[in-house]
Amino acid sequence: MRERTKTFLGGYAAIGVPLGIGAAVLTFIGAWIYCVLTYGFLFGLGLGWLPAIFLAAMVGGATFLFWAVAIVGGLVAALALSPKVVGFAAFGMGVGWLIFSGAEWLKKPKGAK
Repeated sequence: MRERTKTFLGGYAAIGVPLGIGAAVLTFIGAWIYCVLTYGFLFGLGLGWLPAIFLAAMVGGATFLFWAVAIVGGLVAALALSPKVVGFAAFGMGVGWLIFSGAEWLKKPKGAK
């Protein structure tokens, strides 16, 4: 078998792919509903998927590439609005890291590929 090589993005892409797919799916559904409500049942339902899929592809790609910027921007905005929220979020992330950093059930078995 061919050995897989590590990509340039590595772990960044491993996090960005599911976030991008999730953002694309939610954007597609939201844009299609918007088209149905704006242009009526016939045109919105029949042709609304076309602009919805273009918008979903753009949002999904942007989320895949810039998810870390969005998280940092969200934390900065939360800090500007309420410093307590950021403190609680940091505490929660720290507790989550402590719980999941040593979780053996999340790691692959030694013989798994």
